[in-house]
This record gives sequence, C-alpha cells and structure tokens, in this order.
Amino acid sequence: MEFHPDERYIQQHPVAWDAIVFIVNKSNPVDNITIKQVRDIYEGRITNWKQLGGKNARIKLYARKSAISGVGLKLRELVFYDSDKEFFGGTHYVKSSGPAEKAVVKSATAFTATGISSAKRRDVKILKVAGKAPTYENIKSGDYILYRPIYLVTKMQEKNRLVLDFLDYVQSHKGRSIIRKAGTVPFLDALHLLGKQYRQNLNAYRASLKKP
Repeated sequence: MEFHPDERYIQQHPVAWDAIVFIVNKSNPVDNITIKQVRDIYEGRITNWKQLGGKNARIKLYARKSAISGVGLKLRELVFYDSDKEFFGGTHYVKSSGPAEKAVVKSATAFTATGISSAKRRDVKILKVAGKAPTYENIKSGDYILYRPIYLVTKMQEKNRLVLDFLDYVQSHKGRSIIRKAGTVPFLDALHLLGKQYRQNLNAYRASLKKP
C-alpha cells in the first residue's frame, strides 16, 4: 500500500469509546430493536413499523452514500459481519449523518444510524439495542454492544508542544469529564473494551465465513 507523503508522520491517539445508535422520531412508539431487525431493515425484509410493534407506516430508511463513513464501517462489521459490504439498502440517501438526523427530527417514520454524541444533540428518540440503552455504564461495560474507539489524529506533534499539551489535557481528569458530558466514554475509563472488541471482531469474522 502506498501512502501520501503527508501521511508519513501522522499518528492516531485513542481518546474515547463512542456508541453507534439507531434513532427515530420522538412520536414513534418503538423503543427497542434487535441486531437481526436492524439487518432486516437495511436488507429490505422489514419495511413497515408495524413489523416492529409500531404504527402501520412505511419505514423511511436514511442511509449514507459514502463508503468511508465511520458509522457505516461499524454497521458492516458489527451488524452485517462484512467489512467489505458495499451497499446499504435505503429509501433515502444522504452524504453525512447531519441530514439523516435532521430528517428523523422532522419525520415520524424515519430511521437512521449515527454516533451517540451527535444523536444527543438532536430532539430524537435513541432506541435500545437488545434491551440495552447506550448509557455511559452500558457502553463502558460493553453490555451495549455497538461501540467503537474514537481517535485524535496528529502530525509531527514532537515538533509542536501545543499538540502534546492538548493530548495530555484530553486524557486528564478535566478532559475526560468533558468527554463524559458529550455522551461518550473516555478511552482510559474502559481499557477492557479492547479485549472485548477483539473477541467481538473475531466472532464477526467467524460468522462471515459461514455465509454462503
């Protein structure tokens, strides 16, 4: 693999654990969804909210056009067990999470996936997954299974003391407090998730091998 010259001195620094969440309009009576139901929605087997215990109305599924979406990658890995999956079914397509989230605020029948810190800034309902809400404690413990690390990306920080000071601040007591208020879990609060994530990814890989 060839790298662009500007990438030679780039480093990734894990700072938080984010949750992938599924959001609906606040008027939607559905509160919980399973991983299988999510797959069925994206693959067109569930098309009506009545199939999920909701009202008799067609699901407006907002999916991203981009193949490099961080949310999309985690959906492929943890929901479809296929990191190479190129296409998500949808009734509406958007370029980023913002338009999808705004659509859910406005539409009583809309559905989409996004990150929890972004979802918390919207007037929407965040669904439980398999009975588990994406609370701080559930993300930290791994009981809410759709989580991912969030990174800060820096370049040549050894030549810029301000960058190093900022990285130290993010991992400090005050910095981690800010991360918690945003709805995510500081990376250092849940180091054990590294092992759980490895096993989770391994199980997903094994499941992908069983696909026809």
